[in-house]
Amino acid sequence: MRKKILFWVDPSLIDFAMAKFLQERKDFEKYAIIETNQGKNFYQNQKLVKFNKIWFFRDCFSDLNFTPDSNYLQKFEEKYKINLWQIVYADITFNQYNTYYSFSDNEILRILETQCKFFEKILDEVNPDYLIIKVTDMSYMVILQKMCQSKNIKVLTLGFTRLGIKSNISQEYDTIELSNKKFEKKELKSVEDIKKYVSEYSKQQGKFREKFRSSKLKWFTAGLEYLKTISNKKNRNYYISYGHTFYKTIVKEISFLIKKQLRYFFINRNLIKNVKLDEPFVYFPLQLEPERTILIPAPFYTNQKEVITNVAKSLPINYKLVVKEHPMQKIRGWRSLSYYKEIKEMPNVEFCHPEVPNEIIIKKCSLVITITGTSGLEAAINGKPSITFADTIYSELPSVFRVKELEKLPLIIREALESKVSTQDVIDYISKIEANSFDLDQTELSLKMCRSFYYDGFLFDVKISESKMKEFLDENNNILKNLAEKFDEKLSA
Repeated sequence: MRKKILFWVDPSLIDFAMAKFLQERKDFEKYAIIETNQGKNFYQNQKLVKFNKIWFFRDCFSDLNFTPDSNYLQKFEEKYKINLWQIVYADITFNQYNTYYSFSDNEILRILETQCKFFEKILDEVNPDYLIIKVTDMSYMVILQKMCQSKNIKVLTLGFTRLGIKSNISQEYDTIELSNKKFEKKELKSVEDIKKYVSEYSKQQGKFREKFRSSKLKWFTAGLEYLKTISNKKNRNYYISYGHTFYKTIVKEISFLIKKQLRYFFINRNLIKNVKLDEPFVYFPLQLEPERTILIPAPFYTNQKEVITNVAKSLPINYKLVVKEHPMQKIRGWRSLSYYKEIKEMPNVEFCHPEVPNEIIIKKCSLVITITGTSGLEAAINGKPSITFADTIYSELPSVFRVKELEKLPLIIREALESKVSTQDVIDYISKIEANSFDLDQTELSLKMCRSFYYDGFLFDVKISESKMKEFLDENNNILKNLAEKFDEKLSA
């Protein structure tokens, strides 16, 4: 029997590309759920991928004028072992990050019920063997992923290892699935050797920060296109677009730009650039916000200010806490002035400027504490222990301590401070990653997609031409073919 694969196709385009290149490798049934509005015409008429059937996700929200069935949702949770409210709180559409519209409880329940019934209908009809889906960063994607896992449908997601350009394919983002094949230990003899090996990841992040949304012309063009789109009331029927009127969008964008400048002015004047690192201290780097790396894996620790407070009150008396803003927060427009002021006023806390190099602070600190950030891995590489508030891809390292009960945080900190990092443990970990990953510069590929289709990353719901799609696939033929080969290995396992 031919295998059946369900693809989630969204603006990342990776999954559409995988459908295209996988069909060249083997015969299987292809189904797709497509998340787009402006690109709908392309997917309806394209000849690049021969899908057995496609569904358009946004079409299922044509009618939300009904009384939600709480009994259905309760049974749904029990059936699939899903906590729906937890998923809702992790979605930026429904929380404080959405400044355009405030959803009522009934509106949220209607949206959830519509999504759940839509996915159930598809899964019952297709009964796929696999779901290929991008990193799940929205509630509906998380729901679909968990439904598939509950039904023993294999989920394949492309992820980062956080080591250079090493990527992997696994059931969950930010996890590594170890194969049975033996791995060769890397010829790494010192911490410096390890640092050189992993420095590429930091370079990737810097490249993305520099090039993503870098063109003012693209920003202006994308803005005009978006205003044109939302001027049509029909395009505002999708719940994510609620409240996005022509005038409100202009006002919000102007306000965003002004706030961004004022906030950076405050950062430059008030956050410490010359940090004194000669006294014992613990390091807490702020993570990018809003971001799925906090919202989904660590749903009970999404308030970073509260986490900082709890860490600061848990430190031994001879330690201070050094906090640093994330340099990529610039893309989100920086945090509010009140946010920065509250952290600055905390006792025994020093607040660093985002331009202070991470590696300098980690080299001097006694311990790194992060919710889920890469800094925990950087700590191990620099011979320093770390504490996380959720499981991460590097959690298997003995020097990484996990907070599962908040009341035990002071004890965990003292235990971590007394621990030693084994260079050999780090080498063994890197060797495992090497054996279970492959080279793929996802940052560069994402930037190419943004330049080709999405106005440098300013607008993602756009019209797509088949000629431009074919051109992009041809230009990146070798990269995408190699990636399809890696997916095929998982499909054949």
